[in-house]
Amino acid sequence: MLLYSINDYVQSDATMLALTGKDPLIINPMIGYDDDIAPIMLYEYSPRVQDDFMYFIHHDTVRYVILDTDIDRAYAIRDRLLALLNHSDQIQLKNIDDTYGRMLYMTLYRSSDRAPYEPDGYYAISASFEFCWIPND
Repeated sequence: MLLYSINDYVQSDATMLALTGKDPLIINPMIGYDDDIAPIMLYEYSPRVQDDFMYFIHHDTVRYVILDTDIDRAYAIRDRLLALLNHSDQIQLKNIDDTYGRMLYMTLYRSSDRAPYEPDGYYAISASFEFCWIPND
């Protein structure tokens, strides 16, 4: 699945590692983050069902959620995520491993933020991307 290559690309970025203060940076699935400390990055992958004529071109979505107690750091992480992934051409996305498929474009289509529900809770910032890719097999 190409999403693993995208996550590896984000996890190996030196600026992202410096912002989060974590090495290695772990991006967890949305189902849970165990006992990780802030900042926490989660992802939710949503493959789209294509019709028969579009079988070879996939348009999938991924939503990243950043949970953090420091709002400035959370926005800096979100901004770095945008700088890494919000590209509408395959030349700029050439650093993503093409083992699973070839990336055509990846664009941000929704972003939101939320204040903590509890006094000592996490700020939540999400960034949703649509990406178009062609599988290798």
